[in-house]
Amino acid sequence: MDHGDPQAPRAARPGTQFNYSTGDTHLSSAVLTSATGTTACQFTHQYLLAPLGIVAEHWGRDPQGYFSGGYNFYLTPRELAKFGLLYLQDGRWHGTQIVPAAWVQASMTNQVDAGAPYSYGYDFWLRDIAGHHVAMAWGSGGQMVYIIKDLDLVVVMTTNTNDFTQDSFDGLSIIEHDVLPAAD
Repeated sequence: MDHGDPQAPRAARPGTQFNYSTGDTHLSSAVLTSATGTTACQFTHQYLLAPLGIVAEHWGRDPQGYFSGGYNFYLTPRELAKFGLLYLQDGRWHGTQIVPAAWVQASMTNQVDAGAPYSYGYDFWLRDIAGHHVAMAWGSGGQMVYIIKDLDLVVVMTTNTNDFTQDSFDGLSIIEHDVLPAAD
């Protein structure tokens, strides 16, 4: 089967149906590597992580040698909080624009309906809770960064990911019932 066949059947017209796929983000890693001549790991460390004072503890690779895009990337809770603060501050870190503000805003804006109660931006899950817009970077097994811009708040929650048979942790009930009432 030729996967490049433009006549191959599709489940839906492009752009009309949401289907989360970490594979799409991983493909971005290979495209970035090809376009820049440097690995996604080197590029990300140089332009994003180093300015934040972060060095990824582990970054996995696929069998072809491409660094994983969208998974197998380990940061500490404090490093996740720095990432959340970068987005809370519209891509600025200590007065320097690291990520374009327009990209940050578009990332945390509804781009597609992801099925009630969620929508999806660019790699952020989005939901309104108790009158607050919450953008979530939702990692495997419950590695969560919640950004609540109107409260100037970033919350990081992590769980034990050694047992991948457990359901993915979703701390939204903690955000809704504990964090938001304390912040309001």
